This record gives sequence, C-alpha cells and structure tokens, in this order.
Amino acid sequence: MYKTPWAGDPRVNIQEKNGKAKIYQVKQVLEAIEKIEEMKDG
Repeated sequence: MYKTPWAGDPRVNIQEKNGKAKIYQVKQVLEAIEKIEEMKDG
C-alpha cells in the first residue's frame, strides 16, 4: 500500500504476483495519477 496525499480512494495497492501487476492494480495507479494531475491543475 502506497501513501497518497488524500484519504480514501483511489488507494494504490501494488503487490506483484509472478512479476506482473493485476488489472485492478493498474487501474488504481491510473486513477491515482489522474487525481494527482487534477490536484496540480487546481
């Protein structure tokens, strides 16, 4: 679990299995990136 500058979702939980991320983990990361970009744009 990675710490994000906001409480709640999207949470980012990345634990590889056999060296690959699961689809839902990729979606979590993409949602977090979008939220960070929105926060920067204000």
